[in-house]
Amino acid sequence: MDGNVSWCKLIWLSQNIPKHTFVFWKAVQNRLTTQDKVRQWGSYDLMICPLCYNDMDSHSHLFFKCKYAGQFWGKVLVNIEINCGNMEWNEIVNEFARKFNGNSIGSVIRRLSLAASVYLIWQERNNKLFRGKQRGWEELYKMFHETIRMRLMNLKVKPICKVQQAWDAKMKVVTNGTVADSNVK
Repeated sequence: MDGNVSWCKLIWLSQNIPKHTFVFWKAVQNRLTTQDKVRQWGSYDLMICPLCYNDMDSHSHLFFKCKYAGQFWGKVLVNIEINCGNMEWNEIVNEFARKFNGNSIGSVIRRLSLAASVYLIWQERNNKLFRGKQRGWEELYKMFHETIRMRLMNLKVKPICKVQQAWDAKMKVVTNGTVADSNVK
């Protein structure tokens, strides 16, 4: 055993966005300061999900049981061609960790998408809780799509027309060691 946890390659990849990586790393370890954690410290205020008002704010609820997050995730998972059914948060992380996490563009997009989704849901939860501002899940999805698209445009990859078309991202292409903009849009 090399000491790595099963989700290590989900989080630690050079293509990931650092602030997304940090929030995702904390979420995978169930260490984000959700209201169920605050309650353990002795606070007994109303501890309800600020996004859907249906259950206690917790990792388990926030990332997949919350109706708001569920609508967002549904669109994200269809876009990256993943079916997680009715899995719990830890099961989803393990499912993603079991998948091949190499350098293929599909693997990179899957991991970027997971980290960006967790980050954006966490950010949206905090905006609602602390600033009283909330966007619709459709607007959050547009932000997600634009974030991934912009990140893909900055990657140096072999020509991949399908990915460029799906994400509307003109990528930098590596051919015989030379980097150039792709002609495919």
